[in-house]
Amino acid sequence: MREDGWEYYGAQLYPEFDAFWSVLSELKQLDETSPLCKGGCGDPGCAIRACAISKELEVCALCDDFPCRLLKDFTARYPFLIENGERIRELGIETWLCEQDALVARGITNKSLIKH
Repeated sequence: MREDGWEYYGAQLYPEFDAFWSVLSELKQLDETSPLCKGGCGDPGCAIRACAISKELEVCALCDDFPCRLLKDFTARYPFLIENGERIRELGIETWLCEQDALVARGITNKSLIKH
């Protein structure tokens, strides 16, 4: 949106744009400062986050107990997470991230996966 100049003319088209832009800017800053949910993004009371922090894990897939009961409700909404976790265990996080970049380049995102 910034590349398209929305920060300069968005408010002329939409009265609520300044508030919207402020929220986007805050989200962007969180993305830059907190790369994972344990870094501060998301629900601060999340039991999954608390577990990962206590075990000093970057992702649940690296846990000996993966998949655990804490993931049950979460994976009901995002069923592909267990498969992703198993793939991370198989390939390692760095290779898996490269694989994800290739999927995104082809237009496959979490949102598109949820629809299926």
